[in-house]
Amino acid sequence: TYGCQMNVSDSEIVASVLRDAGYEMVDAPDDADAILVNTCAIRDGAEKKIWHRLAQLRAIKLKHTRELKKQLKRDRQDVSGVFTGLTNGAGDDSNTNTKTVRESFNTKTNTKIKITTPVVGVLGCMGERLKEKLLQHDGLCDLVAGPDAYRDLPRLINAARGLGTGDTSSYSTDHESRSSDESESATGTKTSSGNAVINVQLSIDETYADISPVRKNAPSVSPSAFVSIMRGCDNMCAFCIVPFTRGRERSRPFASIIDEVKQLSEEGYKEITLLGQNVNSYADRSGSSGPSITTKGGVTTNGGFHPELQGSPDTERVTTTAQRADPFVKYYAPGFRSVYKPGRSRDDALRFGELLNEVSEVDPELRIRFTSPHPKDFPDDVLEIVRGKNNVGKMLHMPAQSGSSSVLDRMKRGYTREAYLSLVDSVRAKIPDVAISSDFITGFCGETDEEHSDTLSLMKHVQYEHAFMFHYSARTKTYASRHFTDDVAEGVKKKRLAEIIALQRSEALQVNLRNEVGATRLVLIEGFSKKSNHELSGRTCANKRVVIHAAVAKAKYEPNDGSNSNLLIPLRIGDYVAVTITNANASTLFAQPLGRTTVTEFYARG
Repeated sequence: TYGCQMNVSDSEIVASVLRDAGYEMVDAPDDADAILVNTCAIRDGAEKKIWHRLAQLRAIKLKHTRELKKQLKRDRQDVSGVFTGLTNGAGDDSNTNTKTVRESFNTKTNTKIKITTPVVGVLGCMGERLKEKLLQHDGLCDLVAGPDAYRDLPRLINAARGLGTGDTSSYSTDHESRSSDESESATGTKTSSGNAVINVQLSIDETYADISPVRKNAPSVSPSAFVSIMRGCDNMCAFCIVPFTRGRERSRPFASIIDEVKQLSEEGYKEITLLGQNVNSYADRSGSSGPSITTKGGVTTNGGFHPELQGSPDTERVTTTAQRADPFVKYYAPGFRSVYKPGRSRDDALRFGELLNEVSEVDPELRIRFTSPHPKDFPDDVLEIVRGKNNVGKMLHMPAQSGSSSVLDRMKRGYTREAYLSLVDSVRAKIPDVAISSDFITGFCGETDEEHSDTLSLMKHVQYEHAFMFHYSARTKTYASRHFTDDVAEGVKKKRLAEIIALQRSEALQVNLRNEVGATRLVLIEGFSKKSNHELSGRTCANKRVVIHAAVAKAKYEPNDGSNSNLLIPLRIGDYVAVTITNANASTLFAQPLGRTTVTEFYARG
């Protein structure tokens, strides 16, 4: 699996689909009947890694072909009662994508054996972006499936193995026009190296809500789990390929998410991350007229209106003159816009604030995070929930992409530098202990030295504690690739990227030394540190990595306990522990343990 957390979650969906079809996971590609590579297409560098991996897998297929030919030669000389044959053109070394199938019939046991070289499939965003082009690269893969075609994988694999025929009706590349019911069709492609299959139809309603993911790790191995709540993106930022590889936004039914979170809590997970390409634009209209839900606090919400979270009992869903003039003010943070009118999907819908509130109430000991958001979707109700719920993570990811209003306009981000900074100020005022992370793209089309300086000054002002930073990589189909020229020299891009990386690390170090060293933090233990089995690693509520210089601690955290008790217990994965931060660098905090605790107890003690 390559790329984002959403791809990790999708791989768990794929594992569930294939398990139900009778497949079992294996550890080594040499042992597999099918090798599926879940891919990322967000930048050229990500795709280069995948091309390299496909070349490695092609070598495995070649090795299997040679081994089968040797075995065939031995079988033909065998007089033990086993008659064999090699089918589908495996005698040609150049046909590495041919389904090399050795069929043996044992006359003594009346059994038939069929052995195949592994099917190699490309899944996800790169498959959706390149489609049949992937099948034209010298037998590197046999199968291509887009992000909305995972239910179809058992049939596609069988067709690629020559065990059945795929539906060869035409497929769609129009991400706006297809539903999940239509995604059952696929194209069978005859290439120079054999039969290959492809299904890259995007859906307007597929969320895989009814599929229970097969988690890679039990909570005793990793205490964290992902829960996908929505798919797709409607923002159409000029640089971004996601709307073309993931399709239109659609949200899972509210109840199915709550049920999955409850199940994870019962299984022993201690942290979940709500996922979506634009996670905080979640809007569930599956109840059509606006379903009513009563929360544990006794607050009833109907059609997305939540009086407790909106701030005032008088805050009704009344369309004012100002709201009619500005269709965004009702849904977005002030000063933010989008290329679409949000009312079309959010009126009479259960929205992200309501979902976050309800999820946080499932289990007060279950830490809740969410990613990846768009800054426009941080209205006050969401900020109030983050502030008021102890088990909701206090790091907010607020992708700025640039600090220049003119670049943001070319990027079609829907806000100015001033609107973004106003939102940051509002976030810090409402959540004093918040940490803020971001995304930045440097060297976007036409970016000048002055515009780059604007990004540097924004970063100095906000002091991001974490950031994902890249130089611009043109993606076909996007608005930028069609209307702008990628005219910033590669060397300039790399120089500017180095500058923003260095600045971010410098600012993060200052923040950590100023705000973290000497503080008491709550850490969820995730495992041993990478450098020592005598130290543990975990994360704070603000999602900062902490290395704890011990693997034992007091059985119970008592903040005013001045005793020198020697009664220590081993700390385990999934434990919450109070720690004192003793040192820090730009990306990691270092700490001594104070004692095991819980989320409720830690915050009750102030």
